[in-house]
Amino acid sequence: MIFWLAKLLNGWFGWDIVKLQKRLILTFIGVVIIVVICLGLWLKSCLHHEPKLDEKAIQKAEQAVKDRNDAVLKEILIESDVKDAQIDANVANAAADTANAIHEAKQKYSNMNTDELAAEIERRKNQ
Repeated sequence: MIFWLAKLLNGWFGWDIVKLQKRLILTFIGVVIIVVICLGLWLKSCLHHEPKLDEKAIQKAEQAVKDRNDAVLKEILIESDVKDAQIDANVANAAADTANAIHEAKQKYSNMNTDELAAEIERRKNQ
């Protein structure tokens, strides 16, 4: 394909076909390298996970391991699980709150006529 493109450009512009083929090959290799680097950075960012423990908890856990204190380790793991559960609960509550808000809004605006709806739109524009 590169050689075909070089022949085409040679025919159109009269450029030296050998130099043009070398330049096109180097350009193609450069583009492939850039694509591979971008793909690698993208995959690296997707595969990077944030730690579930903050720095204070990690230090506390390291000290507990040195002291062989199982109670503190269990407390740290329990706190981490509770934080995860709270995040999941907040997401679930947000979904339920959104569904409730949609239902309430539909009920609220179903009884309004065009003038009332237009007045509500104008009120929100000016907020």
